[in-house]
Amino acid sequence: MSGTSQQHVADDYAKRLSAGRAAAQPLLASTLAHFTGYTAESFVTCELSNVTICPPLEAGVQQAVLLYNPLSAIKASLPVMVPVGLPAGVKSYSVVAANGDAITAQLLPLSASDAYLRAMYEGSDATVMWLAFFAGDIPALGYSTFFIVPAATADAAPATHISVPRDMVVAPRSAKLRQHAAKGAKRSGSKGVAKAASELALAATGDQTVSNGRITLTISGSTGMVSGYADAVTGIQQPLTQSWFWYNSSIGNNAESHQSSGAYIFRPNSTSAFAIEGADSITVSIVEGPVVSEVRQAFGYVAQAVRLWANASWVDFQYDVGHLPIDMGHEVVTRYSTGLATAGTWWTDSNGRELRKRVRFFRPHWNLTVTEPISGEYYPVNFAIATADVRTGTTLSVVTDRTQGGSSLVDGSVELMVHRRLQHDDDRGVGQPLNETGVDGLGLTIRGLHRLQLSTAATARRDVRFAMADATFRPLTTFAPVTGPAIAWGLSFTSEYSGLTAPLPPNLQVLTAHAQDANTLLLRLAHNFEVGEDATYSANATVSLSSLFAPFTITSVVETDLSGATPLAELPRYTLRGDDGSVSEHPVLPEPMGVDAEGGITVTLTPMQIRTFFATIAPASTSAGAATA
Repeated sequence: MSGTSQQHVADDYAKRLSAGRAAAQPLLASTLAHFTGYTAESFVTCELSNVTICPPLEAGVQQAVLLYNPLSAIKASLPVMVPVGLPAGVKSYSVVAANGDAITAQLLPLSASDAYLRAMYEGSDATVMWLAFFAGDIPALGYSTFFIVPAATADAAPATHISVPRDMVVAPRSAKLRQHAAKGAKRSGSKGVAKAASELALAATGDQTVSNGRITLTISGSTGMVSGYADAVTGIQQPLTQSWFWYNSSIGNNAESHQSSGAYIFRPNSTSAFAIEGADSITVSIVEGPVVSEVRQAFGYVAQAVRLWANASWVDFQYDVGHLPIDMGHEVVTRYSTGLATAGTWWTDSNGRELRKRVRFFRPHWNLTVTEPISGEYYPVNFAIATADVRTGTTLSVVTDRTQGGSSLVDGSVELMVHRRLQHDDDRGVGQPLNETGVDGLGLTIRGLHRLQLSTAATARRDVRFAMADATFRPLTTFAPVTGPAIAWGLSFTSEYSGLTAPLPPNLQVLTAHAQDANTLLLRLAHNFEVGEDATYSANATVSLSSLFAPFTITSVVETDLSGATPLAELPRYTLRGDDGSVSEHPVLPEPMGVDAEGGITVTLTPMQIRTFFATIAPASTSAGAATA
């Protein structure tokens, strides 16, 4: 959800969303019990697992981890990171598949920011670490089950690597340590020098590299931030830098306008963005392992983990930003910069569908007079922003986990606004400055994720679309305590299931499968690619509706408009005549449904098309159970 409201309304939204999720939990648990056959314990979710709080996993008890994949295609190599407790008697964990096979896993210590957020949200005093692993081939619209098994010793979990962070000293801190050595020498001669030298020796100095087997990132020894990128598969090598800035909000003192920056309006008081204070005292540590490697950076009010999952084609930037100062309006952005020649052009998505072309200081339908060179070039980014080299087609893309404002104010770069805290109202109806103070009264701290890719021209749009699908249809993770060997549970219960008879091609998605009653289903299918975006996935795709779902059969369908309110056959028709003399009939109707070799109903989707149906399902006894699920 995104939007603007007064604080009491935002609080009410949060309350209602929380109540809705709580009310859905029993239905979720009974559904999973129905499909797995495991009724001894309820499957539960952890609402605060992103800030390390997950009580079911903190007691050191063996747990079944059921991962549901809402995509209509198989999800291969799903990265999983959950917080686990290490109470007395537990030194490590094994991750086991339902067939009893051990899965390579990794334990990572919490960062300082993790610990702070855990305390802020009143987590227990339990010793907690992150447990990371890859869950492979989760069925389409279905689930797979894995097991987290506590181990009394590290040797008892040989497939789990326990990571130890190593510090990296960047140039400003290195200089401070050398000053410390000089002061120590005055105080205690060689002992002071030796102490400071040992501190320096414990940390890596100079540029460092971190790799996942495919992507190699260079971390600058002078800034502590990412400075280079290389992909061993595509051959792409680029200077890649990430910078953090803030814009000073306008408070209505501009000579030509008295408009303040506020809840509805972003309007900085100058074209300059300011570097966040504290960058010269950045702390950097590197955590490496067989599943995931992280570069953890902290300075000022920013802390982040630059994360490389093993052999992945992307880089995750998980950031924590807060508490923002309130001495003046702060509008915080991060900018990802490369050497790409992008000619002032970039793309942003529209509600996760079309990617709209943007050109700096240009509008396609009128002559633009530039009066707001920063905010005038910001656009909504629901899921993705991208820019491409005009010579090679090499594309920089960033997929977000929430709606943000974004732009490309400098060629070869994209920037996204992640946080705001303002002093003044913009006089657009809210009547309050955008100044949420949070549970501690110091201002909100937010945790978010950007997934960055550098792609070749041939795969760029495919990479963006698949990353957008991952962000839109995130897996659901649930837990239930189990006893005995994992393989015994897998033999006794249904550890894997798909709601489809066969996975759909990756360019299609079941958007809605909602039971109206025991015999009627509201069904929406979507094509996720645009015309010409990809040589393979922009093609039309045909689906057999009759045999689409595993629990029931579709016997007949009526196609409707997008909302499902009116059958297509009943839509009023009208004619549009263009200024150029062209004539077109509307609405434009999709091609009729077809019949497959078995006599089943088929439907074809063209690029970016969404089709909606009311479907009759049979047999009634099966459909009733499916409708409940």
